[in-house]
Amino acid sequence: MHVAVCLKQVYDPDSTFRQTDRAERLDDSGLVRVVNPADKTALLLGAQLAPDSTVTALAVGEEDAVAPLRWALAHGATEALRLWDPTLPSGLSGPSVARLLASAVRLLGAELVLVGARTSGYVGAALAEELAFTQIDHVVWAEHRPDGLRALRKLDRGMRELVAAPLPVVLSADAATEPIPPVGLPLRLRAARHEIPTWGLRELSLEARDLPAPNSSVSAYVPTRRRTKRSAADKGMTPQQRMAQLMGGGRAGKSDSKKVVEGPPAKLASALLDFLKTKDLL
Repeated sequence: MHVAVCLKQVYDPDSTFRQTDRAERLDDSGLVRVVNPADKTALLLGAQLAPDSTVTALAVGEEDAVAPLRWALAHGATEALRLWDPTLPSGLSGPSVARLLASAVRLLGAELVLVGARTSGYVGAALAEELAFTQIDHVVWAEHRPDGLRALRKLDRGMRELVAAPLPVVLSADAATEPIPPVGLPLRLRAARHEIPTWGLRELSLEARDLPAPNSSVSAYVPTRRRTKRSAADKGMTPQQRMAQLMGGGRAGKSDSKKVVEGPPAKLASALLDFLKTKDLL
């Protein structure tokens, strides 16, 4: 079984970013790009599902797309391939990325394709449509069986769903909650020395006109408007009471209806009866 795993870089969620003015493009000079966490999980899952098979890491982009491929080679991928052509624009739409990936998957003959869920947007669904593969999304666990794959999907409200599907399949993996352990220096050095070929449109048997035209574009980025916290003010309050209300989240001056009663059962029963009588419930 040939496995293909699609990876990309995203902005580090721990990076500090602040936008104060309307702009046509974001200033990302202070941001750090890292491998998409969900794509990392997809790569580890692909290597686990096919330990003795070829696992090819795929990335679409210019020279910066090599970084996630190096990471994949150090963490279980056996081959890596960058998809790019000098005639392509720097910002490709999701459908265009999916078509490039689908062409590479066909040429590689991969039966199982893994992508990262959520942060990869709809590329997983578009890739499954391009290839006419079955798609299983939000996967947290999977196993390869003689009749295909079994996968555990994460649903809303903490629910889980166990599904089975024959190959070929596109799996969209959710990011793992536990940190991925680092690899040793020998694996990193081997990944750094590994030759990563680049396939352009000619190698993919595509032309620029074969890529879908973007149906939308970003015209401007508008910062979020700050909202002033408001609280109901009592005109009869003194400045000290007003300050206590602001610092207490608007609770100053309000009586606390909660009361804890402790003691023997007879005392607790009497307190409960008194409470019910004051509320006209008895």
